[in-house]
Amino acid sequence: MAMDDIANFVYQATTEAIAEASSEKKIREILDKHRNKAHFIALKYRIIGGILQSLNIKFGNVLQRILMLVIESKGGEVDKDLILKKTKLHINPASRKLIDDYIALRKQKKSVSPEELMEEFSNLTNQIFNIQVGSDGQKDRYDYDIDLLFRSPATGQLVYVELKYNDDHDTGKFDSINEKMLRTWAGLVHHFRETIKSKDDLVPVLYYFNDSQRYSSYLPKRYVLRGPELFERFFDDRTAYDSLTAALAKISNESTYWEHLDDILRSILELKDKDFDWSNVDEIMKLILGKEGKAQYQKRLLP
Repeated sequence: MAMDDIANFVYQATTEAIAEASSEKKIREILDKHRNKAHFIALKYRIIGGILQSLNIKFGNVLQRILMLVIESKGGEVDKDLILKKTKLHINPASRKLIDDYIALRKQKKSVSPEELMEEFSNLTNQIFNIQVGSDGQKDRYDYDIDLLFRSPATGQLVYVELKYNDDHDTGKFDSINEKMLRTWAGLVHHFRETIKSKDDLVPVLYYFNDSQRYSSYLPKRYVLRGPELFERFFDDRTAYDSLTAALAKISNESTYWEHLDDILRSILELKDKDFDWSNVDEIMKLILGKEGKAQYQKRLLP
């Protein structure tokens, strides 16, 4: 697939995300969630916040689909049987304990040299690999979302990617991200135990689409990639990342692209408490969506 095709997909996918996040159904859900809650923030601002939050969440899913296409366009083989859905993976309790102990150690041991971190991580993954490929012992089943899984044309390795848009999570969430990544990798080692010969055949990567950094990593730098580094390492090419970020930047700066959402948000901002009963959701929706109604609004947004 050419990058022009990917740019078109970016436009279509983001347009659909905006349509869903600002749809009548979503606004009704937000109203039902907030209108009876006691809060000092006016309801109309909470509605807007809910729309923008929904759009931000949907962008994570859109980004996943976009990266799949970009990877395929660069010759990567995406394993579509295991991603975009909940996948059951087998994890030995001993592997879980090793991961829990490692995360606990990283929380306590804030200052560590890159060499020491690599040694500790290598010891961890060696032990997990040996446990997970073995046939003995209990292996519990867990459901996991696998963000990206592909074979690199540059290295021949199978690459598991835990995808995050930004490195801006709070401490508790940061711990959970690292824990989930390691557990998912352990489960994938067991899943591919018949075809992989060593731990290096299945590479775990925590990937931040933007290259900003908030925390010191729990993982060696080799396993935490940011911005163009994913494409430089596994495809020997950063142009795909540059083209993708350029397409996103073009959309974000294109005023005509945002006119439909501007109309919705402007209508919400113009709502006055004295003009209607907040419990009358149908009347509120008419005021927000105007005379067009849902069908015409969606048609205008998605020609």
